[in-house]
Amino acid sequence: MAKIKRRKIVGFEVEATAGTAETIVAADATLPIFNVSYEDLTPVIDREASSALSMIPGVVGAQFGRISFETDMRGDGSGGIPTNMDDLFEACGMSIDASSQVASPETGSAETLTIAYQVDGLQGQLFGCMGNWGIRVRSGEAGRFFFEFTGVYQAWTDTALLAPTFDTVKPPRFSSTSFSAHSTSLKVSEFEFNMNNEVVMREDPNTAAGYCGAFITNRNPTITIDPEASAVATFDSFGKKMASTEGVVSWTCGSANNQVAFSAPKAQIKQVDDADRNGLYTHPLTFGCNRSAAAGD
Repeated sequence: MAKIKRRKIVGFEVEATAGTAETIVAADATLPIFNVSYEDLTPVIDREASSALSMIPGVVGAQFGRISFETDMRGDGSGGIPTNMDDLFEACGMSIDASSQVASPETGSAETLTIAYQVDGLQGQLFGCMGNWGIRVRSGEAGRFFFEFTGVYQAWTDTALLAPTFDTVKPPRFSSTSFSAHSTSLKVSEFEFNMNNEVVMREDPNTAAGYCGAFITNRNPTITIDPEASAVATFDSFGKKMASTEGVVSWTCGSANNQVAFSAPKAQIKQVDDADRNGLYTHPLTFGCNRSAAAGD
């Protein structure tokens, strides 16, 4: 029978032992997920025939894959991070303060996930996953977190679609945000943050796949915005770049129980572009997010 692509679910669970797959159940798949993409990255090693311009059967290499998706940028409606979303952040190298519900980058430590991707009775799964995350949002619209995870391949199976109880909290609009960069309120149409984690696979010939899991080895977080061009006296984009000036980029959207706040304390302009938005002169900016504490946040 034909399969319907829209009937899809993504579930995930932190692994009790890194690189050992967990069983995904309905409670692990409660987040609404959008724009899912699954990639099989396992190479097939070509083998050339010796006696002719032909090929003989190739052999697969180490087995791994990648899955990416988006979810709503929102809180849980009770002042915290939505159920299961904390797992995603922790597998992207973030540490979450249990009291404040603030997620901050950490170095050298991250959880690994087992991630199941189900489409109308089929299931693909990756384990030992670590990944990258970011934010995309436009002025006046609901934003989204985006995630990309790499992990060890598991064989596809015929599996009945899980029946989770999905979260119903609506994402707040990106409005009344008190958006500012370097203590200046700027008019932007869009904001993007990318943690830019570098994720590698750890080779291990003692495993069936040839890998034991993924690992985050580096990050270089960036912010991109497209502010209207300002007078030099108001916001000197080029001058700040040439002076290597650091400053805060921050905003808050939503209400107290469904709120998302962002702050980069040491944001440095690395690129200033020349553009227009609907005829308005703009200076699109790319910021690097520098270390703001000895621990490396």
